[in-house]
Amino acid sequence: MELIIHGTKDGYRVLYSTPNIPASIARDARAVAANESAVGQSAYSIAFVEEGCVFTKYVIIRDMIRNMATGNVAFSLLPYDNKENHLPAKEVKAFLDRLSADYCKNYIVNNNLGHVHEDWQFVDTVLDQYKHKLKPVSLEEVEIYRPGTADAAYAYYKNDEELQAYFEAPWQEEYKEFRRIIL
Repeated sequence: MELIIHGTKDGYRVLYSTPNIPASIARDARAVAANESAVGQSAYSIAFVEEGCVFTKYVIIRDMIRNMATGNVAFSLLPYDNKENHLPAKEVKAFLDRLSADYCKNYIVNNNLGHVHEDWQFVDTVLDQYKHKLKPVSLEEVEIYRPGTADAAYAYYKNDEELQAYFEAPWQEEYKEFRRIIL
C-alpha cells in the first residue's frame, strides 16, 4: 500500500508520502473546496493512474498560515501491494476515515490548520494495522487503468452504502474520460 498526504499548509504541498508512491497522485483540489461554507466538510474521490486506482479523502480546512484561505488536507491511498494484493474496498474507506480522523484530532483546531510540526508516527501505526487486511488479487481482477484527460466528474451518493458501491467498482465506462471522480 502506498500513501500520500497533501494539501494546503502555507500553500499547496506534499506533507507526507511513502517511498514508492508516484508524486503525480497528489492533485490540488482547491477549486472544489473554494467556498467558505465547505469548511469542516469532507469529500472522497477516485482517480486512475497507470499504477492503479487511487482513493482520496479530502477534509476542507482553513490554511491559517495563508490568512485563513480555504484549503484542504487530502489522504490518497493506492491500495495495492505490487498488484499481487489489495486492500478490500470496505477497508479502503475505513482506512481513509481513520487516518483523516487521527490527523484532524492531532493537528486541526476548529477546522484551522496552523503552523504545526506533524509527528508522522501515527501514519505508520495505521498502515501497519491495515497491512494484514490485504487480500490476494487474481489475474482476472487486475484492471489496467488509464487516466482520462478531462478535469473531474462528480457523482453523488445518499449514504455510506452508495459510496461503498463506488469504491467496490471504481471503473465505470461513463467516467473513463476524466482524471478523477469527486464523490
